[in-house]
Amino acid sequence: MKAILVDPSLDERWDQFVESHPYGWVCHLSGWKRALEAAFPHMRGHYLALVDDSGEIQAGLPLFEVRSPITGNRLVSIPFATLCDPLVQTRVQWDILLEKAKELAKRTKVAWMEIRAYRNTAFLNDSNLTPYMRFKNHYLLLNKPTEELFRSFHPSTVRYMIKKASKLPCEIKEADIEEEVQSFYRLYTITRKRLGLPPQPLRFFFLWRELGAENIKFLLALLSGKPIAALMLLVFKERASWEAVGLVDEARSSGIGYLLVWEAIKKAHIEGKKIFDFGRTTVENQGLMAFKSRWGTQVMDLPQFYWPEKRPTQRERLMDHWESRMRKICSKFPTPIFRALGSLCYKHMG
Repeated sequence: MKAILVDPSLDERWDQFVESHPYGWVCHLSGWKRALEAAFPHMRGHYLALVDDSGEIQAGLPLFEVRSPITGNRLVSIPFATLCDPLVQTRVQWDILLEKAKELAKRTKVAWMEIRAYRNTAFLNDSNLTPYMRFKNHYLLLNKPTEELFRSFHPSTVRYMIKKASKLPCEIKEADIEEEVQSFYRLYTITRKRLGLPPQPLRFFFLWRELGAENIKFLLALLSGKPIAALMLLVFKERASWEAVGLVDEARSSGIGYLLVWEAIKKAHIEGKKIFDFGRTTVENQGLMAFKSRWGTQVMDLPQFYWPEKRPTQRERLMDHWESRMRKICSKFPTPIFRALGSLCYKHMG
């Protein structure tokens, strides 16, 4: 086998490989690369691939060069991906790609390399990489009838709120025009502002143009014709993954937010998906961890692996300090300034 760099936007072998690989996910597709590079000029993708004598891709590792004078220069596999794995199936494949990744890190003169994993961690755990366990994934197995799934939810919170919202004149629909995606973003910004978290720039959410309607879905909940809650889902092969949410206070108190998630689960079930993911959660966020656990979910670690060993620097400790302070004041910014702040922050993230 030979290690090469491929451009997935020009080489149709890449997406075919991702489709057939057991760990292939939306973030591995060529559309993700095009969207990231278009939305974030500080990122550049490098796609390592192992090809056999016939030229067929057998293994791959997408790495993005992320450059920032504030957060540091690094390689990341893969930016803004909640679920992500190296696309390898043997120790030999992994060893070759890891060595090439280290060479790329030295050639691009980055300070460190971060590789995110989910189901494919065995080889990484035994590679002299430094693991970092801060994130969890909650997921619901869709291996039962929807009635049984519903009974697995927490009775006095999830089931109660779904039943409450079901009595309202609420319509659930899939966004299929740009104006409705704008509605999602307005609701998403409201939620991020309430939480004190800078929002992703709007242009990032238009990656649906690159991924295609079959891989990204926006669901809206309308009350008396007015959008009051919205979800963004990534869909690929046997999984549907809840990636972002937006809702007004009325949707929280009325239970419509719960109803929207339930409708997304039922939709995934009807479409034959086997798993509904609840995204990535930091272990420090105990409130969100508890919320996701009430949906009958199971939990897995989402480890990040670093090379060389990554230790908190003075600059990173200062960034953590300012992040906690910014959360307290973000909610007080006018919406246009808040959105501009998000665009500024995400120029250094990934």
